[in-house]
Amino acid sequence: MALFADLYSARQNFSARLNRRLEELVADPDDRDLLCRYDALHHALGAAYTHSYLTQKHLLMTNRWPG
Repeated sequence: MALFADLYSARQNFSARLNRRLEELVADPDDRDLLCRYDALHHALGAAYTHSYLTQKHLLMTNRWPG
């Protein structure tokens, strides 16, 4: 999400087409939901990796979202 935030903050330096697409991504609730899910997945995988590294055990994760 931090990289996306950097990209979004520099959008004035991009073409009008890319700038418009970034605006659409942020304006659309479904796209924002997808971005938040990617961010949550990033944090979950990071936590699983850290846990695995520290405990020498592995966690199993599924790709199922609640709801």
